[in-house]
Amino acid sequence: MAIDKLGLEFTAALPETVKAFNDAMDDYMVFTGEPVGHLLAAAEVDPDFALGYCLTGCLRLFGGVSAAHPRINLELRAAKARRSRVNVREQAHIDAFERAVMGEMCEAGEMWDAVLQKFPHDMMAAKCAHEAYYLVGESDRMRRSVMQILPAWGEDRPYYGYLLGMGAFGLEEAHDYRLAEDMGRKAFELEPADCWAVHAVAHVMEMEGRRADGIAWLESSSQHWAGARWL
Repeated sequence: MAIDKLGLEFTAALPETVKAFNDAMDDYMVFTGEPVGHLLAAAEVDPDFALGYCLTGCLRLFGGVSAAHPRINLELRAAKARRSRVNVREQAHIDAFERAVMGEMCEAGEMWDAVLQKFPHDMMAAKCAHEAYYLVGESDRMRRSVMQILPAWGEDRPYYGYLLGMGAFGLEEAHDYRLAEDMGRKAFELEPADCWAVHAVAHVMEMEGRRADGIAWLESSSQHWAGARWL
């Protein structure tokens, strides 16, 4: 067993696998870098890293690659083939990924939310649930998914600012504009590279017709998000 930067156990044979997973998650948070590249490199040296196949497939799927693409199906098969050798949390990730590949995004999101009920610091589950609900316009579920675990987090925990950014976007999509802006600004204060938080605050300003504020907000923060090539 290995431990990620949030203290969660996962099945990995090498220290390099742990680093690759952490690096992939770091890149995923800021919409840049090479998260898939980190995971593919890990698979070369640790081919039984089931959670890596799962995250790789999710990154492709949420990035717009068709669920019918051979790479996604290859990653799903690889993860499922190793399912019996990993812990319960990892098994739940694999099952949720399979649901997402089947196009059942709400169900997949609910399965990731179930992971969060037991492991509230599982940022992969939080991010994947957020993405799944986003893709099918489930704004209230997107909001609740983050808000239910937020009390278990604190500023000293890695990714806390990014979790706030996700919460801000869910609140904005659920029309809670004041709280969304406050949370998004706090997220940006903690993690200036959080382009999703910048995006959430910009959405609030757009919805409230505050065009001048929106332009000023985006211009003042552009140095931090200009390299976020996936957003």
